[in-house]
Amino acid sequence: CTLIHYLIEHLTLFSDTCGGQNKNIQVSALLLHIVKNHPSLQIIEQKFMESGHFYMECQKKCGDFSVHEYENVFKMARMDNNGNKKSFYNTREVNYNEFLDLKKVAQYAIVNKKEDQKGQTVNWLKVKYFKYEKQIPNIL
Repeated sequence: CTLIHYLIEHLTLFSDTCGGQNKNIQVSALLLHIVKNHPSLQIIEQKFMESGHFYMECQKKCGDFSVHEYENVFKMARMDNNGNKKSFYNTREVNYNEFLDLKKVAQYAIVNKKEDQKGQTVNWLKVKYFKYEKQIPNIL
């Protein structure tokens, strides 16, 4: 949450429709947790692109690095383009206890995962839009 500027009240995310990456209960729980606990953020909107009909620039680099190259990726993030230690990124190492267990967050943040407020069954694969609001923290 510290990466989001403290004056922002409304954030819109554009996601692909991959259930394993973006459209799952853990991501929804995380976004509910953020909107509930962030000092200024009031609304997060998550919009899902139409499957097979879009291109997101961020996917261009997807898979460019393998697991054994991660150490170099972290080192590069701490350097400028000339290989100097001054970086264009503000980085810091984090401890294990600073990470959220999203499965636990999902257990308390989202009570009903299968039905909407009208009692209709929610088909997560067909959802195109989620809205997370500070005023209604456990509903998306």
